[in-house]
Amino acid sequence: LESLVQAAAAAANEPYYKVAAEALRVGAASASAVALVPDKKRRVALADALAKTALERVSANDQDQEVKEAAIAAAGATLAALADAIDDDSLAEESESKTSAALVRALLERRGDAATRERAADALAAALQRAGPALDATLFDPASGLATLALAKLVAHFRDAREDRALKVAGLDAVAALFERRSVS
Repeated sequence: LESLVQAAAAAANEPYYKVAAEALRVGAASASAVALVPDKKRRVALADALAKTALERVSANDQDQEVKEAAIAAAGATLAALADAIDDDSLAEESESKTSAALVRALLERRGDAATRERAADALAAALQRAGPALDATLFDPASGLATLALAKLVAHFRDAREDRALKVAGLDAVAALFERRSVS
């Protein structure tokens, strides 16, 4: 599994967009397998590699649409399966900020791009529905204001009649998942 994650992380930075997109898809698919690794230190290291790769690519500008979509999917899958591991401060050497918060912010930023709005909302909704309890501490930390930002960004397009139904449904799913997490925590 280490070899697969390392190879996917390296290939995600390939200049050829088809290779980068496929590597991001491999990273997204391997997130659920990484979540099952019994050794906590190994799981955190693998989760960190997947999260940093997804974050780097989902935050990048001027990339092919296929890479953008694969990066969004990788960020959502990583957040959904590994939020608890990527924010495990007990094994982190330096914790300048929570990686899951950065992934949520990056997905919210992608909501601003017309070409990636729906995919970003879908990825965020899936992550909010499936991520473990560590994500709640990150989302609902009053100092970060992340839940408020997420809510504002997700509902921003509801009133625009030009937006299509699928985008509104994806945003509504993410809002519902956010409220569901809040009521449980």
